[in-house]
Amino acid sequence: MNTAAAQQTIEQHLQALKNEQLQQYHLTHDCFTGRPFPAHQLPRVPEHTVDVVVQKRQRDLDSLNKVLCPTPTLGSVLGDSLAALKLKPEAAEPADVMSLEKPSEDLLHRAVNWFDKYQTEGLESLLPEQSRQLTEANIALIKRVFSRNTLLIQNVCMLSAFWIRSPLEWDAQGDTNLLEHLFVRYDTPAFLKACWSNAADEENMRWLLCFILYAQGGSLKALANHFGWKTASHKLWHQLYLCPAGMTPLHAVLYAEFKRLGGWDEDFACLMANESYVIDLLEPTSGEGREFWYDTCRWTINLQFELSVDENREVLRWARHQLTEQARNNLSYRLQGRSKVKVLESIAAYELEQRQIRQARARMAARARQVSMAREEERTRLREEDRQERAIRDALLARENGDYDYDEPIDAVWKSRGWDWATMAHGKKWRFTELTTSQALHDEGESMEHCVGGYSLSCLDGYAAIFSLRCEGFRKVTIEIDPVSKQLTQVQGKY
Repeated sequence: MNTAAAQQTIEQHLQALKNEQLQQYHLTHDCFTGRPFPAHQLPRVPEHTVDVVVQKRQRDLDSLNKVLCPTPTLGSVLGDSLAALKLKPEAAEPADVMSLEKPSEDLLHRAVNWFDKYQTEGLESLLPEQSRQLTEANIALIKRVFSRNTLLIQNVCMLSAFWIRSPLEWDAQGDTNLLEHLFVRYDTPAFLKACWSNAADEENMRWLLCFILYAQGGSLKALANHFGWKTASHKLWHQLYLCPAGMTPLHAVLYAEFKRLGGWDEDFACLMANESYVIDLLEPTSGEGREFWYDTCRWTINLQFELSVDENREVLRWARHQLTEQARNNLSYRLQGRSKVKVLESIAAYELEQRQIRQARARMAARARQVSMAREEERTRLREEDRQERAIRDALLARENGDYDYDEPIDAVWKSRGWDWATMAHGKKWRFTELTTSQALHDEGESMEHCVGGYSLSCLDGYAAIFSLRCEGFRKVTIEIDPVSKQLTQVQGKY
């Protein structure tokens, strides 16, 4: 680099530094006065929660990518070309053709050490130790064969320490696939093969190591103890061969244990249909829940010739319900020791009680809907009455103010006070009747020739009560009474 280029590079770095300092200055100082902001006005720096597991997984992935996708060089390009052409290297390079077979007696020891180092230090420390296996030619072949499955490529290379054969010795035209060529001597449970296509985490890595010990003849009992797994019987590892290929390890362990106890596939389907029975038997969150699972399975399996599928589902649901209810009182619940008849009777009684509760709730809901509808109808009626009353009051005010056409009737109605009465005097029938409509007041005023027709608003607002005293049906006088004091206010006859 000449002097001019070096000077330009230095200036660029200094300019970037100046820009960063200037940005920080504007964030922490008042742009008008130049004074620094007090602490409570400074911009807050968001606190990022650090997830250790995510960070470790990212570091492992970065380390693996450096091996699988290194910066291309002339040597790596030639190596990839040779692998693509399926050419074997010359004899002068024995590291690429040497047998990778390891003695079986130390397989468990190597698997345990590998997993412990993977947990504590990650792939960053493991991959350099596997550099003899992870040559450019080997990686190129694996990437070409498994080109459609990135996770499979990663897992195969991560566990290259357990290869028993060289990838370059694989016969693509033969009956053995590359995965079996690299790892397998003996048969393995079918469901474990799917683990090679799962993302690499500690749980999946445990099952991949189980696959390797199955395939190469290691002690699964000792490996499970190292993982801290709890097994009810060591026969579990033999029962796992019976598990279908599509199962996850969690369901496979449940299936193997259920079959070990003597269960049928139909009953296992009932068990898995109830999600509360899908638990981790190897690493249970609750010892009580694990014991309950085994107890319930043993009870249903003992009666599998007598229980129908529907009864089996009901028993499983009932047992889980009872376990939950008893746990509130710090008690446990077990089906063992209970007869089928007693259990089914308890279920029937419980179902009857629940059905009655549902029916009562349905009736209450229907009644609530009826009450709600009645309230809504009442609110609608009151709103309509209020609207009509307002319209009538406005019309009466307009009449009093002289803006109303008296030929247009006003149909105002108010409640009667129940003060009507009738009597016989001097051989004639007298009737004391309250006028409760604006039309009645209008007719009274027209007939008696006075102004009572204008009292509609006072009656409507409750300030006056107008009565008509009649004899044999003929109007005699009009009477006003104060509704509050119930005293006579005025009496008017016909003018």
